[in-house]
Amino acid sequence: MVSMRQEKSRMFRRITRKHPLLTRITIYVFIFATLVSIVTSGLLLYVTYQTERKNIGDRLDSIRETHLNTLVNNVWSLDGQTIQIQLQDISRIPDIVYVMLQYGDEKPFIFGSPTPNCPPALQRQYILEKTVKDKKFSLGTMTVEATTKNIQDRLLRHSATTLATQILTLFFTCIFILFLFLLLFNRHINQIVAFTENLEIGFLDRELALNRHRRKGGRSDELDRIVQAMNNMRKRLQSGIAAQRLAEENLIREKLFSDTIINSLPGILFVINEKREIMRFNQMFKEKLLLSEEEISYGTFLDRFSDRNRQTFLHSIEELFRQGQSSALEIEISDTEGLRIPFLLNMRKLAIENEIFLITIGTDLTERRKIEEQLRQAQKMEAIGTLAGGVAHDFNNILSAIFGYTELAKLEAGEHQKLQDYLNGTHKAAQRARELVSQILAFSRKTRSEKFPLQLSLIVKEALKLLRSTLPTTISIRQEIDSEHTIIADPTEIHSVVMNLCTNAFHAMESSGGILSVSMKERVIAYPMNFSGATIKPGTYVQLTIEDTGVGRSEATRQKIFEPYFTTKAPGTGTGLGLAVVHGIVTGHSGFVTVYSEPGKGTAFILYFPVAFERPAEITAEEPPLSG
Repeated sequence: MVSMRQEKSRMFRRITRKHPLLTRITIYVFIFATLVSIVTSGLLLYVTYQTERKNIGDRLDSIRETHLNTLVNNVWSLDGQTIQIQLQDISRIPDIVYVMLQYGDEKPFIFGSPTPNCPPALQRQYILEKTVKDKKFSLGTMTVEATTKNIQDRLLRHSATTLATQILTLFFTCIFILFLFLLLFNRHINQIVAFTENLEIGFLDRELALNRHRRKGGRSDELDRIVQAMNNMRKRLQSGIAAQRLAEENLIREKLFSDTIINSLPGILFVINEKREIMRFNQMFKEKLLLSEEEISYGTFLDRFSDRNRQTFLHSIEELFRQGQSSALEIEISDTEGLRIPFLLNMRKLAIENEIFLITIGTDLTERRKIEEQLRQAQKMEAIGTLAGGVAHDFNNILSAIFGYTELAKLEAGEHQKLQDYLNGTHKAAQRARELVSQILAFSRKTRSEKFPLQLSLIVKEALKLLRSTLPTTISIRQEIDSEHTIIADPTEIHSVVMNLCTNAFHAMESSGGILSVSMKERVIAYPMNFSGATIKPGTYVQLTIEDTGVGRSEATRQKIFEPYFTTKAPGTGTGLGLAVVHGIVTGHSGFVTVYSEPGKGTAFILYFPVAFERPAEITAEEPPLSG
């Protein structure tokens, strides 16, 4: 029994939790209907009570018509027995509880007993009068009392039954309402709830439809209006989301377009607001300064300046925010590794929605300065070459006279051996001067060279063959010549290039020994490349590398290594023109030369000659002259 009650209680709790609104509506309906029933029952009881009370009063009043005249005659005739019978009949009238007849000094006739004041009684007093020959005689009085207790008892019994019936009726009515709610409303509400819970942005094309039978031509009800409102809302959401997606796609495209433009700028870009905060920057800004997005801030950016540059930059910023419109500033900014990068900062003030921003585009001047330095170097080399060429021609004329007079002096000297030795020394010095003039003329490009298709590997192998016998045993030669391509070149000049570079390698390893490596291979360059300030055009090249394991060269030396008359050798042991001649010859053959070197790790010269797709010409067995 207890478990059954508990099961019913649990079931009731489940229903109330599952259908809270329905439960509240049912409770509210039941309470309201109960209150209405109580009030209406009370009103009905009150009306019934008043009606019954009036009926009692009417019965009391009817005694005057039905019994009073007869009773007066009986009292006149002093017929006691008849009076008692008549009074007894009056006392038997429903709800009459007390009848008393008083006449004269006689003992009153009494039937019943008077009622207390609660419940209240109805009382009538009748005067008994007899008219004889137009003269009235007072015979006495009759008092009749009726009670409402019987009415109250009947109404109480009836009201209890009525109230119980109404409560039971209300209970079944609520059950019926609950059933109707579940059948006609709640299940559709649950369907609507399930529809809204499963409604997703990607499935807004699915309409809401209830599982209900409708008669054709039937009028729409509240559920239909809810369904229509939900479907209209779905359509509005669908169109709104489509418009929002289109707007978002347009924003994304615009942002991608603007980001692409900003990130494709050849220089850095950053935007500063009035609070001195960096609001926007491009990819080049991070790459140049070696900063991550988390590290970028106005303070971090200012730390990249030297004290003087920082003050200059801050002064320009303040002037622009105060009154300027645009400004250009050439300044150096350091990256995370401390490398100073020269920038040309073009700054402009811009007002957007009552906010002031400073947009700065910085151009890296590193390549520009390199080009300017190369231009100055080229102009200097050209000037030196022009000067050297003019001096060499004049000096060559002087040497011709020296050679001529020296030969004449040798003829005049005859068998004088000591004088012959002096003249031979003069001749050797003049010959050495002629070789120096030859190098100067080669550097100044004043000599004519004959270029034709030739196989570069043959010239290199021949030069190495001649060089092998002159090198000490502490220096070994390692060659990897894997290319037989043809180039357009002057064999004598190419021979001079190889000999000059190998001689320099010998001098770098003369004290400690080492390995002279000579390699040659094909190199295909698909796009323009920059090597040590030289831009190599796309094409097929023969790459000739001459590398030693000597003492190496510092960065400062490498910067000046191809300048004429620059040498690291002891005075009297070098002219400083060897590498300048190499640079001039390679450049004259439309090639490029670059050098890699570190102190203590040796030096590598890499030469690039464009391939000529022609048959090589035959070269005579004449030995090319050795350059000094």
